[in-house]
Amino acid sequence: MNLFAVITGLFHRSFEKSGMVNRSNDRNTSERQQAVLAAKAGDEHFVKKEYADALAFYDVAIQHGLESAKVFESRGHCLSSDFPLDAIDDFTKSISLDPINANAWFGRGMAKRGVGDFQGAVDDVRKARSLAEGRDPEAFSIYSTQLISIDNVEFWERQRQMRERNPEAWATLPPLLPDQLRAKAVRRHVAFVKSEQH
Repeated sequence: MNLFAVITGLFHRSFEKSGMVNRSNDRNTSERQQAVLAAKAGDEHFVKKEYADALAFYDVAIQHGLESAKVFESRGHCLSSDFPLDAIDDFTKSISLDPINANAWFGRGMAKRGVGDFQGAVDDVRKARSLAEGRDPEAFSIYSTQLISIDNVEFWERQRQMRERNPEAWATLPPLLPDQLRAKAVRRHVAFVKSEQH
C-alpha cells in the first residue's frame, strides 16, 4: 500500500469527523462561500488522488481567506512529494490551527523525512502517534510502522556516509541480510515502545 493511499484514507475519515472551520471573520459572505466551495472541490479531487487539481482548489480556498487546519493539511499532503519544504510550512500552519491533529503532525514528519531531517521526522511522527493512541488504532499502527521506517532510513544514510569515508574497511565486512535487518527493526521498535511507556 502506498503512502498517499494511507494518507488519503486517514484524511478522509478525519475530515468527516471534524469538518472545516472558517476562522476568518473579516471576509464577506461570498468570499467565504467561494473559499468553502473551492475547499470542497479540492477534497473531491484529493479523494480521487488527483493531487494537482486538489492543490489548485486548496490554493483558491486559502486565497479567499479560509483559515482551515484541514485545508492546510490537505494542501501539505498534495505538496509533500514534489515540494517538501512548502509542505512542511502548510503542515506547520495546520498544526498551529489545530495542535491535536495527528495527521498534520504525521504529514509534517514525513515531509521532514523527505528533506533529510530525520530527528525532526521522528519527533513529529512520535507526536502523531501519541495523539492517535487510544483514539485511532489504525492510524496508531501506521505511525508506529513509519517510525521504524524513518529509523531505518536514518540508519542507511549513516551507513552510506561511513562507507564513503572509509570504503576499504567496509569491503571486508559481510553484507547484512534482509532477515537480520527485519529482526533489528523489530528489536528497535520493541525498545522504542518500552521507552515510550516509561
